Amino acid sequence: MSLDLVSPLGATIARFETDPLEARLLVPADGGVQVSRGADARALSEQVMGWSLPLDGMPDWLEGRPAVGRPYRSLPEDSSGARRFEQDGWAVTVHDGSGNGQALRLDMDRAQSEDLPGVDLRVILDGPAS
Repeated sequence: MSLDLVSPLGATIARFETDPLEARLLVPADGGVQVSRGADARALSEQVMGWSLPLDGMPDWLEGRPAVGRPYRSLPEDSSGARRFEQDGWAVTVHDGSGNGQALRLDMDRAQSEDLPGVDLRVILDGPAS
């Protein structure tokens, strides 16, 4: 699985790649790419960025549901009727534009805590969820 982190202007600022053996974070640097490696995306993002990226839950989230086997709570729908839930410290809003339950966009927000910054991510699905 891969996830590109893109600036509001469309520039890719980082890419997470995962496979069964490891996670990699690729960041453009000095005309090349700097690669950081870790056991999984959650630990690697914590190490590099200071906050945990819930990449392991995203396949389920992109299907419009919380990840199986982990606690969650349902949240009220937003004003557009989008489904919402909270899991792994993230409030997830699922915008379904396809009509078949597969997410077109996720809005993921994690509130600031004492030792961690608040984070707002928008995940745009540009291929099939796997």
